[in-house]
Amino acid sequence: MSSAGHPGSAGETDATSGADKRRVGRPRGDHPGETVVLGLLAPPQVPREVVEDLAAELPGALSERISDRVSWEVPTIRDPRVPDVEDTEDTNGTVDDLRKWRRQEGWDFAVCVTDLPLLRGDGRVVVAEASSERDAVLVSLPALGILRRRVHAPETIVRFVGEALGDRVGLGQEDAARDGDGRGPKEPATTFGHVARGGEGGDHFQLVMPAGLGQARLLAGMVRATRPFRVVLGLSYALTAALGTAAFTLITGTIWQLSGAFSWVRLSGLVAASVVTMIAYLIVRHDMWYRSDGQTNRELTVLFNATTLITLTIGALSFFAALFVLTLAAAGFLAPARASRAADPSSRPRAAMLVRRHGADTLSAFKLRTDLPRRFSADGRAVVAYRIEAGTMLLAGDPVGPPDAVAVLLSDTRAFARRHGLALGAVGVSDDFAAAARSVGLRHMYLGDEAIVATGAPNLSGGARKSLRKAVNRVERCGYRAELLETGALDAETLAALEAISRRWRRGSEERGFSMAHDAIADELLPDALVILARDAGGVPRGFLQFVPVFGRPAVSLAFMRRDRNTPNGLTEFLVVRAAALLGERGVEEFSLNFAAFGRWLRAPEGVLEHAARGLLRVGDKIFQIERLYRFNAKFDPHWQSRHLLFERPAALPRVVVAAMWAEGQLPKPHRPQALGRVGRGRSARAAAA
Repeated sequence: MSSAGHPGSAGETDATSGADKRRVGRPRGDHPGETVVLGLLAPPQVPREVVEDLAAELPGALSERISDRVSWEVPTIRDPRVPDVEDTEDTNGTVDDLRKWRRQEGWDFAVCVTDLPLLRGDGRVVVAEASSERDAVLVSLPALGILRRRVHAPETIVRFVGEALGDRVGLGQEDAARDGDGRGPKEPATTFGHVARGGEGGDHFQLVMPAGLGQARLLAGMVRATRPFRVVLGLSYALTAALGTAAFTLITGTIWQLSGAFSWVRLSGLVAASVVTMIAYLIVRHDMWYRSDGQTNRELTVLFNATTLITLTIGALSFFAALFVLTLAAAGFLAPARASRAADPSSRPRAAMLVRRHGADTLSAFKLRTDLPRRFSADGRAVVAYRIEAGTMLLAGDPVGPPDAVAVLLSDTRAFARRHGLALGAVGVSDDFAAAARSVGLRHMYLGDEAIVATGAPNLSGGARKSLRKAVNRVERCGYRAELLETGALDAETLAALEAISRRWRRGSEERGFSMAHDAIADELLPDALVILARDAGGVPRGFLQFVPVFGRPAVSLAFMRRDRNTPNGLTEFLVVRAAALLGERGVEEFSLNFAAFGRWLRAPEGVLEHAARGLLRVGDKIFQIERLYRFNAKFDPHWQSRHLLFERPAALPRVVVAAMWAEGQLPKPHRPQALGRVGRGRSARAAAA
């Protein structure tokens, strides 16, 4: 087919033609094998893939819905001279132009799809318009909305082609009988709106939707037609400049201090102001605001401006989302002097001196874990251990040191976290430290209870202790006995046996824990740690408890609880009972056994929320074993010591919770790519060395 616009015009077209095929003009029916040519016109603003999809789907749909006694051919043209909708209320001129195109190209029927809206004078939305006298259909793609447009577009075209052609195309007696009343083609299965007829003899008709629903669908379709996510591509230079600015700010300390100083409300306000400013600039700079020139097109003006605002809002938010993701990725490489994740082995002896002098808390000795970085106060009188997880500097329990030095260290640590863009939190802190932390703006949330058990020979008589008594007796009948040893006095064979028991218990996994456990059975800085060792009838070590000292009071704290998995049921209970007796003989008055998360809510909930939380904890017990651990601790009649989670702002709480669960091993961490892991380890090692 030759390329042409209106008669006498010339220009580039994208068309396929069947000019060499037999035309049927305006056929009247029983001529099987005849070809009906339905030309499909579209301006360049309509995406090529939309036109191609329609051209591929229409022949089959026309054969199924209208007549399969003729052959349907659908050539396409995308050309700037395709008639556009100049007046959305009176489209007769556009339909007349379609008739000219039809005659020029030698088609039997012409269909034009446009990306502009069609509105009636009463505000109702026109989805499609057709004229049986002109053999032309005009379809507004935006009026089809954003859902299932690929289904609605061909159905609408087929419906109106059938309305316009009536029984003129291939509808013989068999087709009329198949279609029921014989007056026209079958209706498509999925339609919306209703047909309004006009013109002389009702030869002009429109598919109309109600004003409210129709305008909402039209607005959504217009926003889709503008392809708002491509706004980011148009702002590529701005994105490049913004990334350059972000890279510069990342290598300074000011941006981290501002992010820590501003609340989430102020930060959200800054983001909103930035989005609004960008939208306003784009509208003014590119003159994108439509102005009404009269009462008749005021609704159309509002529609265009609403489309502009929504499109630019989506584009601006996409721009900022891309900027955020790229900046976040760059922050891991460009942020200056980020807090080291690597532990400094040389700091352990210094920390051990402070722990022995001020470590009266049951968790103090765990600051000596070999995998924790530590910070000291300026005068060296206080220390805090931490780990960086999920963008959070997470402190392990209470800092160790005199109260005045701890207060200074806490303020310094908070400033340190802000300088590096980290949230500050702490897990497993005591009541006293939670109260003291309020002075620097840290909030606290109840986390659970530590079970503190008194030493001495426990009373196992009575019905309440029946299950515990039976467990201990069962293990003793199997020939097991327990002994107390100092870790520093263990011979190599016994120490190797304990390490082997521990490995078998872990089944190849790494040591877990952070604030409430140690990571080494034999620690040269804690030679006075105690081991309660269980041997079977043959004298072979089969399980043990290890306790680290609590300095400044006659107490110890559980560091390890391990046993072989093929030992008699009740060996752990046997070890705890024997530990109470043996530690009491040594002069220890109490020992910290285990931590029971949210124990008070399980034990004595108060109010509706805590009762609801207890129900959730019981449901989650299959995964986290929270209630089972609480019930195990409760067997030994402990007194409970509350522990808390610290955080700065409510917005930071989710980060702190995730960091705490990662640090304690309660939630698996996503694996970093191997290359990034090598880069991170190299940076941490260099920072530790510095």
